[in-house]
Amino acid sequence: GYCGSGGCYVLGCPADCQPDPAYNDCNGVHMGDATYDECGNCDNDSSNDCYLATEEYFNTATQTFGLHNHLNIWLDGSSPHGLDSDGNTLDSNGSEIMSTWIDLSGSGNHLNNFGDDVVTWTSDSFKNTISEQSGRPIVKLNAARMWNNNASFDISDKVTIYYVLERSDLIDPWNSTIFYIGEDGAGEDKSSIGHYNYGNGQGNNTSSWDMLLDEKVALWKAPDQNWDAYYTVAANSAQASQPNLYKLEFDDGTISLFRDGQMITTKTGANLSDYNFDNSFITIGDNGSNYDGSIGHLDKRIDLNFAEMMVFNTVLTEEEDESISQYLLDKWGFLDCAGVPNGNSTLDACGICDGGNVCTESSASSFNYEYIGEG
Repeated sequence: GYCGSGGCYVLGCPADCQPDPAYNDCNGVHMGDATYDECGNCDNDSSNDCYLATEEYFNTATQTFGLHNHLNIWLDGSSPHGLDSDGNTLDSNGSEIMSTWIDLSGSGNHLNNFGDDVVTWTSDSFKNTISEQSGRPIVKLNAARMWNNNASFDISDKVTIYYVLERSDLIDPWNSTIFYIGEDGAGEDKSSIGHYNYGNGQGNNTSSWDMLLDEKVALWKAPDQNWDAYYTVAANSAQASQPNLYKLEFDDGTISLFRDGQMITTKTGANLSDYNFDNSFITIGDNGSNYDGSIGHLDKRIDLNFAEMMVFNTVLTEEEDESISQYLLDKWGFLDCAGVPNGNSTLDACGICDGGNVCTESSASSFNYEYIGEG
């Protein structure tokens, strides 16, 4: 056991009595003074080593007003280390192994690598259509997971989650997790909400699968409700290696999943006074292992390109939804020149959207004259 008070030894303790680890600082030093700063760095320096997004920055970027107060986490794959002192995203140098993904919202819900998992900040276009179409780096979780088991969300009966991602065909992501917020599997009777995959059902991580994915979303462990009370699925709905903008919404008993602006599945359960959310946990990605580090289901892995995530503890108005969606679609290269998500319109040689190169043809005819002499 531990002896003494305040984590300190007292005279006469047995030789094998150890200091209470609850009094270790973030570096593991007993009674040390190192703490995590706002950027998720452990040191004894009172200054921050990165800059977070201000409300003005958020309002300007998304063209919304008043939503920042409802923003519980903001993960931007184009600048996972935070912003610079001028509020600009930090430059990517090709590919970089990262250990922390900074929450720009100011809520301190930074994500860290799970165990020895390797997470990469990269603009490499191999199995990464998002960077190819947007010109921006993303966070790649190849059979890897990031998490925060000491988070501070503020979700009660409503939540709206926007996220841009791509599940590559490098791995069959059979029954794997994209993300969930809440209950960490430690046995606590708290509810969680998340988005999950189902591939072709083989789970053997070979190239023989059908490249189609079920979209599964659920709010689990709601008080006194069946396990599937807020569980719904769209079978064979998603195409692997296809970037998408998602919105997962829970509105006091109704759970809905939208992909690229279209609702693909929804379900309404009981309207409860308390859904008993676990606001202390978030995880994204899946490496197939258990949270205690032991080997779990190795077939539950995924190659995930994660571009951005925003979590609001409310349901957005139609105007707010349009603004957030437009911000993400434009930023991550989903809009064609006509402003249509995943549209086919292109700029012609004259810089005109779907112009058919008319200006080139008229220029040629205007100046194609034959000299026949004077007089």
